[in-house]
Formats: sequence, C-alpha cells, structure tokens
Amino acid sequence: MARRFARPPGKPVIAAVEGYAVGGGFELCLSCDIRVASEGAVLGLPEATIGLIAGAGGTQRLVRAVGQGVARDLLLTGRRISGAEAGAMGIVSRVVPGGEALPAALDIARRLADGPAAAIRATKRLAVAAPDLSMADGLAREREEWEQVRRSPSSQEGLEAFAEKRRPQFRGLR
Repeated sequence: MARRFARPPGKPVIAAVEGYAVGGGFELCLSCDIRVASEGAVLGLPEATIGLIAGAGGTQRLVRAVGQGVARDLLLTGRRISGAEAGAMGIVSRVVPGGEALPAALDIARRLADGPAAAIRATKRLAVAAPDLSMADGLAREREEWEQVRRSPSSQEGLEAFAEKRRPQFRGLR
C-alpha cells in the first residue's frame, strides 16, 4: 500500500532535520513547506540501490524542488548529501549549525503562528497551485485572494502598524 504525506490545507508545515533523513524521512521532509537542516544532517533517497523506488512522493517532490538533473542523480544513485549541500541545491531553505535545526524551525513556527493567518493561508494556497497554473490564471487567482485578504482584520492591523511604525498585533484577529 502506498503511503501519502499530505500537507494540511492552509497551514504551513516545517521540517527540522538534525542527523539522518533518509528514505521515508527525506520524503516526509520534502512534503513540508519550509525545510531547516543542520549543516551536518544527512539526506538521501537510497531506495533504488536496494531494488525499490522512493514510493512516498520522493520522485515527484524532489524533481519539483531541484529539477530533473539533480533529482535524477540523487534518485538513481542513492547518493546521500549533507544539510549544507541540500541548502546549496535548494532542497532545504535554511541551513543552521548542528543542534540548531529544531530551535530554528520552532522560531519560524512561532512567527507564523503569531502572524496574519488569512495572508499566510492564501499565500500557501497560491504557492502550492502555482506550478499547475498558467501565468495569467495564477495572476487572476492572486488578485482574487488579494481582495479577500485585504478585507481581513489582520490586513488592516498590518497596514495601521506599518503606518504607525510599530509591530503589528495579529493575535485574536483570526
């Protein structure tokens, strides 16, 4: 039976990689919106080297993350890469010193949790849909989402805070 890692709709999912994320662990990481890895983390999809394939989305998500050339190299050879190399390839969005992946991911999560929920949900929806839309359709959806988000209480608070040169307070404005 195939496993499927689905992202919760509208809610950003953050991976913190410290140590090994190989096989299914790497596939789970690839399903996240934001990926933080320590420099010395080890990531890879070794399934092809033992007669299997990455079967939990790795063949699809890795290609979308880094393109055909790098993805085929990693998928076909099972080569493992460090967190630093994953950062250079764009597989992870942030590379931190050893022991700092979880604190960095939690900091991101806190900032998002304290942020403007409507704008964050709409931004995720648009970013997830972007590869499947033409530019014209994507821009049309963006305009629709912008109009909805602009009417939200958090948008008003953000604009007022910007004008008043203060930090916005989004808590309770959901």
